Amino acid sequence: MEERIKELRKTIGLTQDEFAKRIGLARSSVAKYEIGEREPNNAIILSICRIFNVNESWLRDGEGEMFKEDPMEEEAAFYVRQLLEEYEDNPFYDMIIDMMKTYYELDENSKEVIRNSVKRLQKNIRARKAKSSPAPEDT
Repeated sequence: MEERIKELRKTIGLTQDEFAKRIGLARSSVAKYEIGEREPNNAIILSICRIFNVNESWLRDGEGEMFKEDPMEEEAAFYVRQLLEEYEDNPFYDMIIDMMKTYYELDENSKEVIRNSVKRLQKNIRARKAKSSPAPEDT
């Protein structure tokens, strides 16, 4: 398991210290897991899987893919594939690519501001829809 913990940490681009903080441990604990000096307990394994969306079978036994499939990611991947296949004469293609690049280049505080703004926008859209839709009829 030690190799897989190290592989996971490197795949997600975290230092031992950053990885440890995300799962509530000291850096030395992660270092000991990675060299096989200690084995993570069940709670730590489950935390790693939950926090990083890791396939538990992969982490424990090396079986399957490293990450669990996320239904939201599957939906996003579907639309991205469609967009990439239909990029010619698609006026949204360049705009969407530029938006994603710009977001990716932002610092974490700026990303948080954008995420919060989008959440408020979604809330306002839902409220407006609820206001404008007719009330259900009594039966």
